[in-house]
Amino acid sequence: MSDVLVPQRPLLQPVLTLRKDAAPRPAPLGGKKEEHVVHERLDVQRRVLRAAISELRSQAAAGKLNFFGGYTLLVAEMFNDSFATSWTPRSLFQIRGETLTRAAASNGYIIEIERDDLAEIENRIVTNDSIACRCDISRVRTIRAWSADDLYRGRTHASLWRSAVEYENGRGFIVWLAPLRDSEARVDVIQTLDDMRGEDLFIPTAPRLLLGNVGDSEIAVPDLSARQDSLAMAKRDYRAHGHGRALIEVPSSVALNQIISSGTVFRIEPVLPLHVTSPGSGAEPSALPQSVAQSPIVGVVDGGCTANRYKIAEAWRDTPLIATGHADTRHGNQVASMVIHGHEWNNNLPLPELYCRIGVAQAIAREGASVRYNLARLISYIENTLTRHPETHVWNLSWNERASADPILVSAIGHDLSLLARRFKVLFVVSAGNVPTTQGDRIAPPADCEAALVVGGRQFANGELGDVCPHSLPGFGPEFQLVPHVTTFSPLRVLGGVVTRGTSYQTGLISSLAAHTFENLRDPTPDLVRALVINCTDLIRFDQGLGWGTPSIETMPWNCAPGSVTLAFRAQLQTGTLYYWNDIPLPAEMIKNGKLRGTVSLTTIHQPFCNEEGGPNYIATRVGAAIQYRNAKGQFESLAGSKELEDTPENTARSEFKWQPTRRICRRLRGVGFSGRSLRLYARLFARNVEQFGYRINADLPAVETVFVLTFSDGSKSPRIYNSMAVSLGTFVESAVIDQDIPVER
Repeated sequence: MSDVLVPQRPLLQPVLTLRKDAAPRPAPLGGKKEEHVVHERLDVQRRVLRAAISELRSQAAAGKLNFFGGYTLLVAEMFNDSFATSWTPRSLFQIRGETLTRAAASNGYIIEIERDDLAEIENRIVTNDSIACRCDISRVRTIRAWSADDLYRGRTHASLWRSAVEYENGRGFIVWLAPLRDSEARVDVIQTLDDMRGEDLFIPTAPRLLLGNVGDSEIAVPDLSARQDSLAMAKRDYRAHGHGRALIEVPSSVALNQIISSGTVFRIEPVLPLHVTSPGSGAEPSALPQSVAQSPIVGVVDGGCTANRYKIAEAWRDTPLIATGHADTRHGNQVASMVIHGHEWNNNLPLPELYCRIGVAQAIAREGASVRYNLARLISYIENTLTRHPETHVWNLSWNERASADPILVSAIGHDLSLLARRFKVLFVVSAGNVPTTQGDRIAPPADCEAALVVGGRQFANGELGDVCPHSLPGFGPEFQLVPHVTTFSPLRVLGGVVTRGTSYQTGLISSLAAHTFENLRDPTPDLVRALVINCTDLIRFDQGLGWGTPSIETMPWNCAPGSVTLAFRAQLQTGTLYYWNDIPLPAEMIKNGKLRGTVSLTTIHQPFCNEEGGPNYIATRVGAAIQYRNAKGQFESLAGSKELEDTPENTARSEFKWQPTRRICRRLRGVGFSGRSLRLYARLFARNVEQFGYRINADLPAVETVFVLTFSDGSKSPRIYNSMAVSLGTFVESAVIDQDIPVER
């Protein structure tokens, strides 16, 4: 490794919390209009869709469709130019005052219909001349039954069976129950599942955990009571909310085929093993300082920590899920070394001196151990551990499933961790995954958890940051999810003195940084911490391998770099409203020869509504935001970010990564003409497929919390831009950092 001096710290200037209220305005009303009808294909589609419904009626009469309580699921496939949420085909399928669209399919919508609805839908196709219905007919490409092919998603039955982990009673699969709204239909689904269980087509696992003893060790053991098996728990959720998921053991390939053909299952995924990396041994740095006892805590869910030298840094130790003889303690020790004092192990790298304590959650088995990975039990264990340690806000997860993320669907573990993160208000810092050990070429679950901060590796030599580490999996996640978020130094030296590559260890460094960010903020939230860490990275745009780059080695996320000023705040956004934060001073330091020059960036993270089955269209909300300025004519334009009115075609919006909970826009200004002396921030919340959450229209959706981080830089190393923004905003800003006032040189 090269010898690099850590730059001397500049005068600390804390991130500023903006205390301005937004000026809301009603958004322009939408709705289907005559110009939205695709007239050139309307007549053709009347014939095509009528034939499709006629075929479905024939299949229903012949008993070839799966009905539950008289209801079945169809797929309305849309044309490529018709994915905008305003063109959801409600008018064609809304019967008895109820909207029948249940969820999104990869190329359209899932429709829940009663047997008798087929005749009514056919009649509408033939005779209805309303604008809304004609718009729907001209934009729906075809209508078909939801089928086993939708569950296989291009996989063969044999490959699906072979890829699943072997358990004692068969192979492990995660199944999602058919998302039916009708209560009698759900009862019928549950009865069919009970019948299949009675025929020994599957055995549900026991995910809930109790404390028990294995030999002389107390560990978390499964609760084998019938009321706590995965099917019983899934049925309770299903009755209450219409969504349920269970981990089952299937004894044979034939039984798997029967389960898939039954129509009770909406999605099925094989249980895949987790993987960590484990290098060797070597020299160690000096003992930890006594002051580590006051350092922030990172919960480390890994193979445990048995290194005696780290007892002083141990904040808590939970009951293990995996007994010590089976746990990957080597990996757990090495990850702990990066979290606790990674800068000491890597003293030739420009790393900040950030000591941390750890909480030990021993939950990951070593390679070759006679312990099978059980997702439900792991999630139950993490949930219990989060409950017992509310003082721990950042959690390190340096392990991944062996297969890369699905191009469309979010993994069960990714979704479960997102729910836990939102519920417990914690930040999971997750490894992107490693190339040699994962089947695929994109990040590996749980790196598809939307609420996590995902970390990859980046090469570093001769004092310069380089390209992505060849051992680090690149993005994307499902539906072009923008991960990894950040990357940092690779290779690293870990406990034992071995120099190694692997995103496990980079994740430990970023966990430490995130924990200190939490510790320094006055009013921290996981999303605010994520946004600030991402905000201090070095790249101007997202890179598939590098994410948004590497956090600054000179300035911590809670401070402003020399020559810059950062404003951060949270807001509650509702659909149908345009939000404007007016009169943000235009820094005079960015005006040179009458033009705007420098760099502006805007990072937003919102708490999205997410599809319970993992997608498609997993993220059902998005935030369009922009820093706006007045052009030479006095009209507002976007300096960085979205247009004021998001009228981008939906297929283009998807390809431009707009349906993302984490968005960041940077722009270098090389001479922009302007007028006036102030800027404004614009934001708007958009939604899609809200029927799946029980809402009738987008306007029914509750407010969504969004974090905003704005940074202005004039390219200098001077504090002038910071001082002028702080003085101009006056009482509308305060320090975001604990025990640190705003330092202004007047």
